[in-house]
Amino acid sequence: MHIVEAATHNRLDVIQAAVVSGTDVDARCPSNGSTALIAAAERGYQDVVEWLVAHGAELNLWSQFGHTALDAAIRGGSTTCEKLLRMHGGKRYYDTYYMIHDPVFLRTANLDSFNMEIANAGLAHENEFFLSLLLPSLQGSIFLDVGAFNGDTCIPVAQMLSSKGRGDVRVVAFEPSEARSGSINAVAKKEGLNLRCENTAISDALCTLYMKKDEGPGTMYDVDFAGVAVPATSLDSFSFDEVALIKLDVEGHEDIVLKGAQKTLACTRNLYVEMWNDDHFKRRHPTKQQGSHNKRILDLIPNALLPRQKMEKNIFFQRDDEGGRSSS
Repeated sequence: MHIVEAATHNRLDVIQAAVVSGTDVDARCPSNGSTALIAAAERGYQDVVEWLVAHGAELNLWSQFGHTALDAAIRGGSTTCEKLLRMHGGKRYYDTYYMIHDPVFLRTANLDSFNMEIANAGLAHENEFFLSLLLPSLQGSIFLDVGAFNGDTCIPVAQMLSSKGRGDVRVVAFEPSEARSGSINAVAKKEGLNLRCENTAISDALCTLYMKKDEGPGTMYDVDFAGVAVPATSLDSFSFDEVALIKLDVEGHEDIVLKGAQKTLACTRNLYVEMWNDDHFKRRHPTKQQGSHNKRILDLIPNALLPRQKMEKNIFFQRDDEGGRSSS
């Protein structure tokens, strides 16, 4: 019996025997990356949690779903395990990933104008921030929402632009799900929004990507997976010009998208890109690529786009000659 399965069934005796025999106390479940501590904490097995903590289990590892042991205890409603883990230094995933800077990013990026404070940006705040970047943009500017999912960003931003008299700003979204793309376009048509959702994934060229598995807004697509096939193309294939903002959130495929967006980036004012910390990328994305995910992304962003601030798991880049541009 695997040590994580033993924790799932409250089998402390099996866990003890396995660890004494040399099994790593932090051995992970092959299917979801969970550890015995995460599994026990979620189910409120206090004795198992206490023993694992006492025998050196790492408190702040996370599963592929982004759950630390403390997250799991809270999710499972075990206040006893929650208090125990907090007392020993357990943290929520949000604090171990969203609210820390990636070391490679700090070593590689131009930090001359970078605000080291990490902003806590919920969806509503994020959309208001996007609006603040788009309102002063040139007439007919474009907002690209790459990875639109169900339209949580593109629809409200298009609605706010319309209400503020900036319906001239064109919102173009990209979503590989035909159903979700169709739903976004239906809302846009009904409300008369300057919004179009392209039913395609975005990559570095015309190709086919494959779904890893359906994880809702966290669904990943790449050439190396073996799930549902979806068509993909590059941003540069659309020949966009005067792009006020790109929001890029494609679950680990960001560097590949940027590779196929070099012409687009040359005419982009603001870039908001999800940049997983390298540890998180390696946990979630089995890849043949070597080296740092953060460095690959940074190497593909023009020097004129400077990093300004981390907003949870996203980095905001802005063109260094941003001042003085306004709508006409």
